[in-house]
Order: sequence, then C-alpha cells, then structure tokens
Amino acid sequence: IAESARVSANILGDALEVVIPFKRDQVAAGENPALVARSRALGFLAVGLGYYAFDRYEQALNYFDQAVKTPGWLDEAGKEIAYLMRGNARVRLIGIQLQRLDITPEELQTVQADLPLAQADYQKAWEVTEGTYGRALIGLGGVAYLQSMQVPGVFTPETVNEALLAQAEAYFKQALALPGQPPEYNLPAKAAFSLGQLYQVRGEAFSQPEQYDQAEAEYQQVIQAYQAGAVALQEFATQAYARLGLLAINRGELENAFNQFEKALEIASPYYQAIYTSSIA
Repeated sequence: IAESARVSANILGDALEVVIPFKRDQVAAGENPALVARSRALGFLAVGLGYYAFDRYEQALNYFDQAVKTPGWLDEAGKEIAYLMRGNARVRLIGIQLQRLDITPEELQTVQADLPLAQADYQKAWEVTEGTYGRALIGLGGVAYLQSMQVPGVFTPETVNEALLAQAEAYFKQALALPGQPPEYNLPAKAAFSLGQLYQVRGEAFSQPEQYDQAEAEYQQVIQAYQAGAVALQEFATQAYARLGLLAINRGELENAFNQFEKALEIASPYYQAIYTSSIA
C-alpha cells in the first residue's frame, strides 16, 4: 500500500498513508474511506483480470463495471485503469461476435451499438488523466477501426469506411508520440499491432498491396518485442502470428501460412487455440 497498488502494469492511484500498526477493523469502520474504496475496487479488478486472462470477457466486464461503480472511488484516484479494462472487455466481446460467420444483420446492428459504450470508457480514461494516458488512445483507435468495417470479414470500398480508418490511424500515431509513457505499457508494440491490422484491411479493401508490406513490418515489431522478453505482449504476439498467416494466404504462400498459425497456436489463449486450430485445418 505504501508504494501504490498495481494492476496489470497500471498504477491504481497515488500512494495512500496508512497508520501503523494497521487495524483492519478501523478501515472497515470507514476511518480511511479512500483506502476502503480503492481496496474494494482492487478486489473487483483482480477478479475481473482473472476472467479476462481466460477469455471470459462477459464475466470480466461484470467485475470491471463493479470496480468503476465502487462508491467513494474518485476518478482522479487511479480510476482510469477500471475505465480502460471495462472498455477492453466490451471490445473483446464485440470482436468475438464480429468473427461469427452466421451473424445476422440485426445481430450486427446490436453488436455495433455497443461500440459507443467502449468509446465512452476510453474517452473517460483519457479525460481523467488529463490527456496523458496512451493506452486510452489505443482503445479509441481500436473503436474507430471496428466502426470502419460495415460488414465483418468483407473488405471492399463499399464496406470499409476510409475516413474512420484514417481516424484510427491518427489515434495510434498520437499514442506513439505521447511523451512520458511507462515502458511497461508496451505502447510501441501495441500501436504497431493496431497499425498492422489497419494496413492489412486497407490493403485488401482498396487494392493497395504495398499496405501488406507495411502490415507485416508492424507485426514483426510486436513479435520481436515479445521475443525480447515482454511477456505481457503474448496475446498480441499470438495475433500477430495469425495475421502474418492471413497475409501469407493472400499471397498464396500456404506453407508459410500454416507455419504462422502453428506459431500462434503454441502461445494462444484457450479461445484463440480453437480459432487457430480451425484455421490450420
């Protein structure tokens, strides 16, 4: 407590002074309401992160939501991490739905209606930190990226909104240029992955094959950072391998595609293990 509670490489507010010897009954009685509120929020966040790590995003969202709504936890007391994680959980749930081949137009409309909720979470995380939280920019760019695709899995000039893609690109590059970002946020690698996805979609939608080379270079940055010891990037590295597999398919390099999906499968979480096994098959 004397150093600031940390959750997933994020600081949960500034340090709180605690009277020693620590008396749990006094805290429970509310003599230190700030500590009580943040302790409760930390509990919700910890459970949510446990679900999140195993791709159980609906349960994770429930706990992140409870963290955000913890009575007495002020926005300026490190609450940006709760807003960020609630936005991330929403986006993951949306992404899973968008991957469904049998999604109906009505279901698609419902799913896309949830994107503004995630956008609001990221915007709040950005605002409470007074424009200093790069991870919020990555989130805002991710929402714009998803909003740019009108029909999941169909990339044509009619189904991809280039203006929204450009907006997403601006967010990602703004995050890269933001000063003072802690190294443990891994912003360069996260922005690189996001830009890679964007270039890949742009290349296919607007017949710009040179975008594929840019996408590949971005994915390689993610993989190199992970291999250099940034274990927090495992999920991003997994998807970078899979995206390289998709690029290989576009180029007709089926053996290379197989190898890339194999690499993705080796480090994938349970949900994506099923996805990549299907891709290999």
